[in-house]
Amino acid sequence: MVALNEDERIANYLAANSRRPLMAVLMWMAVRSNFDPETQEVTVTRAELAERFKVHKDEITRVFALLVQINALRCWKDDFGGQRYELSPSVATHLKGQLRDQHQYAFGPLRLVGGGDNKPEPRADRRPA
Repeated sequence: MVALNEDERIANYLAANSRRPLMAVLMWMAVRSNFDPETQEVTVTRAELAERFKVHKDEITRVFALLVQINALRCWKDDFGGQRYELSPSVATHLKGQLRDQHQYAFGPLRLVGGGDNKPEPRADRRPA
């Protein structure tokens, strides 16, 4: 199940709060297209995303940190010390009914400042189009 409303809210949040808004939104779309539907684990790495978007891995890490901050992703260290990420079941899940509700409750709601419903305002550090 794809929660389009949640995707739009997350995209708006990234557009309004990222140093590189377009890259952040496109990266979110790439993450949404690359996850294991059984485990919700993100299957694309930060290094792969950095190569795809031709940016330093630190730029990807900053966007991932924003996504973790708003609870769109959960982060943990694997057995080898690497970062692993899980997609929020509020955004996409194959689960249905009570099991879906339990997973969404355990993961928690999205934490979007201002709800993420508003369209992003032009940032002062950008020139008008």
